[in-house]
Amino acid sequence: MKKEKSKRQKIIESFYDDREISFKPLMIKGIGKTSGDGLWSNRIATVPFTIELPSYVGSFYGGAGLDVYGSVSVHFSTKKWNVHKHGLIYTDTQFIKDVRNALKNYGIKNFRDVDYSEQGRQSDNYVDLDIDEKLINELIKLKVIKI
Repeated sequence: MKKEKSKRQKIIESFYDDREISFKPLMIKGIGKTSGDGLWSNRIATVPFTIELPSYVGSFYGGAGLDVYGSVSVHFSTKKWNVHKHGLIYTDTQFIKDVRNALKNYGIKNFRDVDYSEQGRQSDNYVDLDIDEKLINELIKLKVIKI
């Protein structure tokens, strides 16, 4: 008798065997504020944004086996925030709260599962965030990600 695989196993195996992963990102508008407490900027400002959820989905082998991960891009206007003049929004505590609130207000249950990625992945016109497997699974259920 063949044992039924868990939903988690099916998702991970589909990433592992290189099946086509497609997704049509949700584009969620919001308004964030910066508190000026980030490592790269002390500017306090209001920053309208558009969340691209997800902007990337992939997998890699970690210590516990295959790990699934993804990214979110939070796009902003360079007229409102110029990273060369104002610094990176990256690590600002109020901005990430406002991004999570925008996700929550949209109806995303795992809105807390987004957080700043590494500094080197930040851009001139977006803030890069990591998402974990819970949110990826939610996006699969919502048919945003198709495997």
